[in-house]
Amino acid sequence: MKSPRILVVDDNVDLAENVAEALELAGARTELAASGREALARLAANPPYDLVLTDMRMPDVSGLELIRALRARDPATPVIVMTAYTRGADLDEARERGALEVLEKPIDLGAVMALVERLRDPVRVLVVEDDAMLRANLTEALFGLERVLPLSAGTASEARRVTERVCPRLVVLDLRLPDERGLSLLDDLRAEKDFEVIVTTGFPSEVTGELGDAEVLVKPFAIPTLLHRIKALS
Repeated sequence: MKSPRILVVDDNVDLAENVAEALELAGARTELAASGREALARLAANPPYDLVLTDMRMPDVSGLELIRALRARDPATPVIVMTAYTRGADLDEARERGALEVLEKPIDLGAVMALVERLRDPVRVLVVEDDAMLRANLTEALFGLERVLPLSAGTASEARRVTERVCPRLVVLDLRLPDERGLSLLDDLRAEKDFEVIVTTGFPSEVTGELGDAEVLVKPFAIPTLLHRIKALS
């Protein structure tokens, strides 16, 4: 199995080094960035990382600004936030932009080390949903499943960019997206990739034979229903 490449971003150099050491003990390859600006430079100069671990409060480029830039550059790169401040609008936006988890400082190094095993052989699940809060809630719930590595997209174009780089095992797809019909996106992706599909919709009348054998969840649905379906994959 491959050794995941992980970028650790924190202006507290001692903390970053401790986290990096724990990750390397678990088998990862790590790089450090002592600021958000340095992280942006590394992201621009290197192949995609398997994970970015970032602090939120940094003096030049904040963690949220880094996440925004990363989403614009490569929405397929997972992000986890490290912070002493576990509430606030910035963290809400970070989750809505795909942050998988918020690790509270002081960091539980055991939890950090467990990330490496998940990255070795992940079950990737792509959530394509334009409702930012629902997308964040689904992503957080999926990350609670063993081996599952959620990815997220708020538009069809973002979903296409994710699948250009990685192939998910499962796509959870809303039928109504702001830039394209979900069915059109599904047809195109299925022509290029082999994955399972769960369709979500608030409009049951949209469910037609065009969906093939895709399972359909009508909104509002209970998130545990979705999780039960996905557990069978992992």
